[in-house]
Amino acid sequence: MKVVDTDLLIVGGGGAGTFAAIVAQDAGIRVLLVVKSLMGRGGCSGILGFTGSGVHVKSMVANPNVDFEEKIKYYTHYLGDQDYMKESAAAGPEILPELERMGVYFRRTSSGDFVTCMETGYGLIAPRYGNTGKGIMDVLRAQFFARHIPVMEEAMVTSLLTQDGQVIGATIYDYLHGEIYAVRSRAVIVATGQVDFLWKRSTATREQAGNGLAMAFRAGAELENIEQKWWHFGDIAYPAAWQRFHLYPNPIPMTTEVAHYYNSAGELFFHSNLYRNVQPSYYIQSKYLMKEVKKGLARLDGGYFVSYRHVDPKILQEYSLIWKFFHKIGLDPRKDMAECAMCCHQMRGGIRLYPGMATNLPGLFLAGSVAASYISGIINVCWEGKRAASFAGEWIRKMKNRQVSNPEQEKTEEARIRSISENRHPDGILPAVLKRRIRETMSEFMPYAKTRVKMEAGLEEIRRIGRDMVPRMVVPSASGRFNWDLVDALDISDMLTCCELDILSGLQRKESRGGFYREDYPFTDNLNWLRKIVLRKGRADGEVEITLVPVELKYVRPPDEKADFLSSEY
Repeated sequence: MKVVDTDLLIVGGGGAGTFAAIVAQDAGIRVLLVVKSLMGRGGCSGILGFTGSGVHVKSMVANPNVDFEEKIKYYTHYLGDQDYMKESAAAGPEILPELERMGVYFRRTSSGDFVTCMETGYGLIAPRYGNTGKGIMDVLRAQFFARHIPVMEEAMVTSLLTQDGQVIGATIYDYLHGEIYAVRSRAVIVATGQVDFLWKRSTATREQAGNGLAMAFRAGAELENIEQKWWHFGDIAYPAAWQRFHLYPNPIPMTTEVAHYYNSAGELFFHSNLYRNVQPSYYIQSKYLMKEVKKGLARLDGGYFVSYRHVDPKILQEYSLIWKFFHKIGLDPRKDMAECAMCCHQMRGGIRLYPGMATNLPGLFLAGSVAASYISGIINVCWEGKRAASFAGEWIRKMKNRQVSNPEQEKTEEARIRSISENRHPDGILPAVLKRRIRETMSEFMPYAKTRVKMEAGLEEIRRIGRDMVPRMVVPSASGRFNWDLVDALDISDMLTCCELDILSGLQRKESRGGFYREDYPFTDNLNWLRKIVLRKGRADGEVEITLVPVELKYVRPPDEKADFLSSEY
């Protein structure tokens, strides 16, 4: 095992991690960034279609209080920390000018205003709807490499290292070179993004196996409301390899036009202009689709269709990628519809966030969608990365003279990695087969529409996979270099951890709220369930401590009522 010393280790190379690295380097902090894929090419940031810089770009700049109140209701479903939401209202005005100075191109009108979706003021584009993330990440990559910041690409963080309850680094499997490292640092920022690819259909990329969430939990970090997920119903059904292609329901830039969705009887059942103030409308879409499913006119995995036939073709060609992608699969958006299917899209909860972008573990900081901040979009995660770097820098200066190391933990993790690659069970199972089985289990027992019976059966099956199948897992190649079977094998334990915790959290919440829908509790209960479900590793091996924490409704509160979930706006 090789040892690397640094001041700040950043895990994740999306918008949050990259921006944090740039800010920390400019502040004179020694940084090492580790990314499982290539910087800006995996996860959410690279495929993001819009900036997510606020519910309304215009009101975000002119009236941050409007943005704040709408985030509380539509982004957090009243579960988020309201002081944090108030602070996040400054994200756009703070980060947009910085990104423009770096070279990000945001379309503007002749008068200098941002090009948005007409009077909704929503949908800041850089430069075209459906391509925003790549444009921003290309600029951030250039800024990052121009600073010569140390980076390990195609390297997987396998565990967080601790010393006297403080996080002091991590172990890394560098699958590009076949090496195992121990990185010793005075602070760690986890910026590993969404935890989505636990289902057969997901908007995530293959790298997103819940590694950051799982390793933080194992180290002792608290998790919060991880049952809360947004599902995206506007993803193409066929071919399956295109499931990450969002047929966005949001307004097309320079217009008020939105995608129209039709059931199997050819009836229009949803378009997001029904809820102009709810953008993005992902969780609202899911409710409307569920109503069609109950009528037998759609399925969660297909049987409903998206149409752009009402949109001027010139607008589609100029301001959207829809035109190009329709034609790639032999469809003409002027006359054809495309079949859609639901995908798991975004985790709203995550690792519990404390003031200062901190966790309950000293030395561990958060940035981006892995945190239970309930906000999303590349502008917001960049803002979080900037804040995390600043607060981590203060911690590093305080810990400057402290020696950090845990050789025993480093050796234990190295032995675990090597034992996985050396297992030669006579009745072996490939890691890819186990991944598929885990995703099939979650798709069957933890779909959008859940019940106690389903979730308990899913929990039993996830535990059976870990107990009976994982010991038979084999990695065919002994090589450490670019051994994707070994990467998959290391993912398995993290996926199983995330799945079990997700189900345990879901079983606790006896209501439906946001993106979380229980058919056996089909109401939103503001009388009893304005609560955070906090999970923490128990003292006994395999034990999970669960605590219900009341939400502090400091500035904005919902009606004190029980409401039908499928008809409610939050």
